[in-house]
Amino acid sequence: MIVDRERAIRDHKPVNHFGARLKLANGGAAEWRTDPWLPEGTLYVLDRALAERVALTCKLK
Repeated sequence: MIVDRERAIRDHKPVNHFGARLKLANGGAAEWRTDPWLPEGTLYVLDRALAERVALTCKLK
């Protein structure tokens, strides 16, 4: 059991995932709901360029 856990820790590969959090003019905040953009079975947006486009688009409005 300990050997299996040590192996899992050693073999772990970090994965960068992205989102967008916006500060609103009224002092509030909003967070991009990513689930409509995700393929089935995927938990995170892995495309940094997509997250940056979303943040920029929302910033321009």
